[in-house]
Amino acid sequence: MPLAASLAAVVLYLVPVAVVVACRARRGRALWAAALDVPLAVAVDLLLVLALTRLVTLEAATLASRPLWLGVGLGWRALRRRSGDAPAWPRAAGARALAVATLTGAVATWLSTLGSRPYPIWDRRWHIPLVASLRGQSIPFDNVLHRGEVLHYHFAGDVHAAMLQALSGDVIHASLALSLSHDVLFGLIGVTFALLLGGLGSRRAATAVLATAAALLAGPHTLWRTPGHPHLDGYSILNYFTMSFRPHDALAGLFFLGVAGALAARVGAEAPAETGDTAPALIASVAGLALSDETSLGLLGLSLGLTWILFPRILHPRRAVGAAILVGLLIAFVGPNLAFAASVAPGAQRHAVTLVPWRSPGCGNPTLPLTSRDGAAMLLADLGPAALLWLGGILGAIAGRRRGGAWPMAAFATATPRSRSPASRSTTRPWSRTASWPRASSWRRCSRS
Repeated sequence: MPLAASLAAVVLYLVPVAVVVACRARRGRALWAAALDVPLAVAVDLLLVLALTRLVTLEAATLASRPLWLGVGLGWRALRRRSGDAPAWPRAAGARALAVATLTGAVATWLSTLGSRPYPIWDRRWHIPLVASLRGQSIPFDNVLHRGEVLHYHFAGDVHAAMLQALSGDVIHASLALSLSHDVLFGLIGVTFALLLGGLGSRRAATAVLATAAALLAGPHTLWRTPGHPHLDGYSILNYFTMSFRPHDALAGLFFLGVAGALAARVGAEAPAETGDTAPALIASVAGLALSDETSLGLLGLSLGLTWILFPRILHPRRAVGAAILVGLLIAFVGPNLAFAASVAPGAQRHAVTLVPWRSPGCGNPTLPLTSRDGAAMLLADLGPAALLWLGGILGAIAGRRRGGAWPMAAFATATPRSRSPASRSTTRPWSRTASWPRASSWRRCSRS
């Protein structure tokens, strides 16, 4: 029964993706443009459900959104047929491209299940009652563990899991909904990544699979931080696979890919990219990040602004249009926060920011100054793998100097966050209360309930 309910929930959840892809399809559409439809659809669906949650409960909003999506999709296709521009399957999305995308999505989903099913990761005991309670709430959400307190902080991932639970007919447990949410998002990341790479010139299946795995597993080299004592986390930051089990981070990963893909298409596509193919996905992904990972979005926005100064065509060949898109991105950040009482809305938690000496701050570990040998070593252990990826991008830009898109993306990647530390320091490990992982059998009994 949980398996059938889970499959039904996934199929219903993917309705917006199918509708957006079908409505925007045309014969000559580039493969990368079809890839950007995935984060676009997920972001718009999230915003639509939250907008409806202003009027009804989250569960009712989720169920009502599916007929709305189908109605809009059918109406849009009918209008296109009447105008003589009937939707048609893109030539670029042939059998090979779809097979590579399916394989990459399956590998990404398999990676997800390695952690999502056997282990209770990242305060799962806190998110279980929160997901269950959100289904019966409307915005602003109440914090289930603090009576009378409005929940402002990073609720998008829990909303995503609550949507899947609602689409299952409330059959699956909230814990299984959190695991299923992670699996679905990793699968969508894999499909999107493969289609983007194929659309930008890399059509090999091995490249798509390895690049996706590298992105999902990127982060500190943690196993041998201290010889003889393997660690599950970095000293100050964690790798993305670990961090992604905080519910909002897997969702943010898909939106990061939407932003990076839209920018890469502007400077790396063989044919000039149309603003209508890149701007909607870019703005929608930023709106999704505003609700799922606004801190990293701030760093990403800073990187984009600096890159745009040097390479304006990363947004649009004309400066004026690029500036207008930047204004649109700012509105996409502020608007959802105010509309849905998120992290920067009035009354939300505020954090003090101050300048400190150069150091490895530590996540559940002592702060180490970079002037010390241990501090420098821990910084290298945390950032070394990401630095190697960055160096590879720079070398690729030098080797491909005749291809104008390499340097703008290398510049953009220079200041873009790759691995993130938890929002607050904690003395516990992310995987369980102890340094060891819990027994798989006990978790399976919980996730199947």
